[in-house]
Amino acid sequence: MLDMYFDGAGVPRTYTGKTEMSYRCRILIPHLMLTVFLCLPAFSEGNIGVTYHRGTFDDSRWGVRGDADVRTAGVWEYIGLDIDGHLQFGDVYTGNIETGLTLSSLGLGVRLYSANTFKGDALDTLGRDHRIGGAFVLPIGERLWSIGLFGKNGTASASTSHGLSIKAGRSLNVGISTEWNISRLELEVKGALELRGKGISVHQLITEIRTHGKLFWRLRWHLRSTLATQLYGEQIEAEISNTVAIGYLF
Repeated sequence: MLDMYFDGAGVPRTYTGKTEMSYRCRILIPHLMLTVFLCLPAFSEGNIGVTYHRGTFDDSRWGVRGDADVRTAGVWEYIGLDIDGHLQFGDVYTGNIETGLTLSSLGLGVRLYSANTFKGDALDTLGRDHRIGGAFVLPIGERLWSIGLFGKNGTASASTSHGLSIKAGRSLNVGISTEWNISRLELEVKGALELRGKGISVHQLITEIRTHGKLFWRLRWHLRSTLATQLYGEQIEAEISNTVAIGYLF
């Protein structure tokens, strides 16, 4: 008997073979990440708040964001579980949620993560980019470098594209990133090169600048500016976005 699940558009489907394995991996990996912390003492910190977003291809939009970070020590020098997500409303809907597990010892770290990004003009026609991968993390000088592989499965939006297009289908990619602090600024540059996939190849380069500070009580302000470029086949796509957030630290 075939099992049933619902896809991103709410359509009931059945799955077997590779599709079944892919579906089970999506469910299993987040549970494995959480299980690590069930028997270990941990320190946790979170933030939840509202955002104001302005991009080059859409009007001003409001949204919500949240993040949580759980850290503990054990056999490894550092074990961390982080969850970060945001959702913007308006003429264009955009959002992202990423869950990551980081293990670090003797200066070398390993990170496993699952990330979902979506975008579209209507909730029932959102394009979706789902990534599952792993990377080695290594501090060199004052910078933190990361390199690894990730698999991507995309669903193109049925509506007009805004900024970077989402490629439909599966692909294998290599991800490289570096980040460092400059005074009160956090600067991150990350690239993604498609190694294998059907159709056109898609390569990305994203630069992000972040900063934050304290307001009063447990309220914090956050500012993020992002420049994203993409080689979509032979076409170059780009978008700039700026987001201001006010969050409550818990």
